[in-house]
Amino acid sequence: MKQRLLSLTVTLCLMLGLFTSCGEEEGFLFRYDVPQEITSLDPQFTTDPYAQQLILHLFEPLLRQDEEGNLVNAAAESYQVSADGLTYTFTLRSGLTWQNEAPLTAHDFEFALKRMFNTEALSPHAQTFSCIQNAQRILDGELDYNSLGVTATSDTTLVIQLDTANPLLPQLLASAPACPCNQSFFIDTKGKYGLSRSQLNTCGPFWLRTWDDTFIQILAWEDYYQADTVLPSGVNFYVGRETAPLDLMLDDKADFGQITYREVSTAQRAGMTVLSYEAQSWVIAMNQEDSSLANTAIRQALASCVDREYLKDNLTSNLTLTGYLIPNQVKILSESFRQVATNAGHTANLSQGRSLLQEGLTQLDLTRLPTLKLLVPENDNHPYIATLLQKLWQDNLSVYIDLEILPLDEIQSRVASGDYQLAVVPLIPSDNTPSSLVSQFTTNSSENDFGMADATFDALVTQVDQATTLDTMAQALSQAEQYLLDNACVVPLYQEEIYYAMRKGVSGIQYNPFGNFAYFQYATGS
Repeated sequence: MKQRLLSLTVTLCLMLGLFTSCGEEEGFLFRYDVPQEITSLDPQFTTDPYAQQLILHLFEPLLRQDEEGNLVNAAAESYQVSADGLTYTFTLRSGLTWQNEAPLTAHDFEFALKRMFNTEALSPHAQTFSCIQNAQRILDGELDYNSLGVTATSDTTLVIQLDTANPLLPQLLASAPACPCNQSFFIDTKGKYGLSRSQLNTCGPFWLRTWDDTFIQILAWEDYYQADTVLPSGVNFYVGRETAPLDLMLDDKADFGQITYREVSTAQRAGMTVLSYEAQSWVIAMNQEDSSLANTAIRQALASCVDREYLKDNLTSNLTLTGYLIPNQVKILSESFRQVATNAGHTANLSQGRSLLQEGLTQLDLTRLPTLKLLVPENDNHPYIATLLQKLWQDNLSVYIDLEILPLDEIQSRVASGDYQLAVVPLIPSDNTPSSLVSQFTTNSSENDFGMADATFDALVTQVDQATTLDTMAQALSQAEQYLLDNACVVPLYQEEIYYAMRKGVSGIQYNPFGNFAYFQYATGS
């Protein structure tokens, strides 16, 4: 009944054009753009990062991030971890409910996690949770998904048992795939769960009022157990507006969005708060399915000539030279990975290049390397940097590289289809977990556009995922990153700062550049 009354009140306010002043304590209605239609809000199955950000507004996980980005209890009132790190016992808050007024219990979390491992419809996120007891045996077809080590021993107690200790489990349980799912409601949707507003039952700080292919509106839920922490009235998500985010903010039609480094001063002069993230690395990708570049020595020869000292005076202000792949923004829990990494990274070695090239040519039974083609983005300073690389390869190896200048989206499309030899492309982790970027190079990864199939490297990434302490995780990740560099699978060039702006009068929007998560629960505006 409360929900129906709230919906009626909101409708009247919208009709009268008085939403932002309807009630003395009404918060701000934010406006934010997403680039593509959201077709599913099923927490356990969608891989769309924009859908996942909505899910974290609409559902309540066991844990979530607070205003400072720290993990805090959410649906869980508390939890305990056994001394060996293999058993997590969560105590849920009492009185939690779903939007349809059904109780939210530990059984809903058990059903959600086990549902991911139902091999009749296996979740794309299942492997991420493979540390849970029996998970790998279920994925290998040895056990039924009901054997997963997750048990609701009462309505308020959830026990998760692991095969191997995983210090990142709390972080995983704060992600969209770990959000609860009510089994009874799920069954009633008859296979259409999360595909429309009527097939969705939510339990988070916001509820879904409108959802179509061009517009989504979520509103603060008054029955949320911490309703006083939900500061906005809601958020309007606009789909596919073609106007640049900065122009929308300057025209008072949006409150938050990505801007270019050239737009930073304009945004600041307009009183906007500008956020910057060292989250993206630019690399030279080498297609290992190419007949020449499949040879490790040939790739190493090309990599040996990437002399960053020669490039350093020709970068724009948003770029910083780097010999690493994993950007500064990536953390292992609260620590920057780059601060705890133990690997040396990539350095140029001009004197070694010719001997490596000759080694590769001998192995390929060639007298000279055929002319290769480097795809280069047309924007910013990338074309000029590419001419410098071209000169380094010619002067030091007598290797000729043709340049093809193209829009970045066309390059990315060609790289994804394998239609390239060399390409200057950005790499960004898909989420803020340690192995996210390096796992893109594993043999079976859907993001592996590099023709890489290397069992040794796959095993290194597995060691990252199976690490039982933060120290061993950092060491394993360092080894995996260095393996990519030593084998010249890609060559790092520079790290790019990504910029986002909040319109003047707006504060408190949380943003995670990995996965494009904008979170509005603690945001205020005027």
